[in-house]
Amino acid sequence: MGAMNGSFTECYRMVKTARQKKRLVKHDFDKQLIRLHKERESLQETKRKLPMVPIEHPYQKGWKRTFELRTDIAESKHADFYLSLLKKINTVQYSGVKHFRMKRRKHRKKVWIETPQILQEFDLWQWERNTAGFSEQERVLFYPKEYWCTAIKQTVIKYVFAEPWRFTLKVKPNMITHRKMVDEVLDREIAFLDHYIANHFLQHKINKLVNGYSYKWHKKPDRNPKHKINYLNELLHD
Repeated sequence: MGAMNGSFTECYRMVKTARQKKRLVKHDFDKQLIRLHKERESLQETKRKLPMVPIEHPYQKGWKRTFELRTDIAESKHADFYLSLLKKINTVQYSGVKHFRMKRRKHRKKVWIETPQILQEFDLWQWERNTAGFSEQERVLFYPKEYWCTAIKQTVIKYVFAEPWRFTLKVKPNMITHRKMVDEVLDREIAFLDHYIANHFLQHKINKLVNGYSYKWHKKPDRNPKHKINYLNELLHD
């Protein structure tokens, strides 16, 4: 009798209910989406790591502006120290014209003003973790400065270089001498996955599985053609 009960229990466990089958199908579909996401991320990472190759005929594409050591600082005994520091806080701007100016309205008139450019500043998270790799001597040259952040509507602290006068802006031609290596097979694989995800409306589901949330960048929600009634209603109300 006990053997019969045991076999009956084992047989009962093998038979899954409709709800369990539906849950297993959904779970398997989620795992497939995660594998699809990992495959696309792996391909994109491989593409990002492709090396730069020199081009046969370099050409100029606009202008670039960056900071350099002032002449008197470059000739001083501390030139190497400030040159090493500049590599960590330098910024670059690109422009199609050499003057690096933009139009702004002032007193109901449009006037040309100089495009602002500053050295790199570091927020509290970057400063505490020393993401730039500053030495102790270099960290002494920074001070905390408060800014009002309109995005979060509160004051934030950034660490700013205290002696920006040691550097000057320099405009140079932006010469294109290298380009990213092109792998046609890799591009086709990435394009295939992108089209598959877009055509089947899977990106929102992948975002929720991987990140736990999904942002909607458009004012109107993405319309799924499968929901014909809602789709027709939107067309009628537009």
